[in-house]
Amino acid sequence: RLQDHLDRLKYCLQQIKIPFDCSIIEHLMMQALSRSGLANSDAAVYIQVSRGKAPRTHYFPEHSEPTFLLYAFPVVLENFHEKRWKVLVSEDFRWQRCDIKSTALLANTMSNEEA
Repeated sequence: RLQDHLDRLKYCLQQIKIPFDCSIIEHLMMQALSRSGLANSDAAVYIQVSRGKAPRTHYFPEHSEPTFLLYAFPVVLENFHEKRWKVLVSEDFRWQRCDIKSTALLANTMSNEEA
């Protein structure tokens, strides 16, 4: 489902107006897997694109180049279909906790810790 993931990344970048050429990503992913020795094993690739280096402001900088981070890491998938998990379902409380200045993953992290 690589193409689905790349299409989603391209869509998201367009929605937040980050001008980034996604056509380079697939080649770099394969290169990262190869250089990490993971080309023939279960692995994942983490990709992060930011607007780039600029002064901290609440508007898009006029002249910035997007920053791109990509790395590969091993994952364990053997017997995955046989694993059982307990699940905690919780409400999305991000907008009720605007008193906490944090990144967007705080709610996920706190829910994971509670589980």
